[in-house]
Amino acid sequence: MAEHDSRDDDRDPAHVPDEGAMASALVKIVGIAVVIGLVLGGGIFVVVSALGVGSDESPTADLPAGGSSRSPLPTVALTPSGAPSSTTSGDPSESPSESPSEKPKGKLTLAAGQSQVAPGQQIDLTGQYAGKDGTVLQVQRRTGGSWQPFADVTVRVRGDDFSTYVVTSQNGEQRFRVLDQGTGTASNPVTVTVGG
Repeated sequence: MAEHDSRDDDRDPAHVPDEGAMASALVKIVGIAVVIGLVLGGGIFVVVSALGVGSDESPTADLPAGGSSRSPLPTVALTPSGAPSSTTSGDPSESPSESPSEKPKGKLTLAAGQSQVAPGQQIDLTGQYAGKDGTVLQVQRRTGGSWQPFADVTVRVRGDDFSTYVVTSQNGEQRFRVLDQGTGTASNPVTVTVGG
């Protein structure tokens, strides 16, 4: 009787895995995993960017119930020619803003993109703070005869310009300004009528 060598399996050659086919299957699985990872990573990036997570700016305001967040604003505000962007009441900090071509260093100016809005409608605030790149400004509203922080809204100066928005449901004339808390420098106030 012949001895049986355990190394000599009587396997059917059709059931022996082909090393080339296994390598090909492994490459396909890795490729699919990479594609899924890229799609998931791209989706997460889009969601995080849309939500503004990690952003230096925090344009929050007293949104009405069910209000929605809004996308960032362009850095240039267009105001109708001849339309006033601020009012003065004798207070030296309430002088009208200078023309955009004049940018003395340290001058803080503010303009409102709208002079009248409906309650809960976005109010665009843009301005310039020459030579103060990176400075964080606090948005304030005139309330009861004094300037108060508006819903913790801040904006960072980029180059010489800044841009943000606020939303309020409080009717009537609303006066806003921005303040450099580090130096105490305040912008000119702007007035926007909310409601009719």
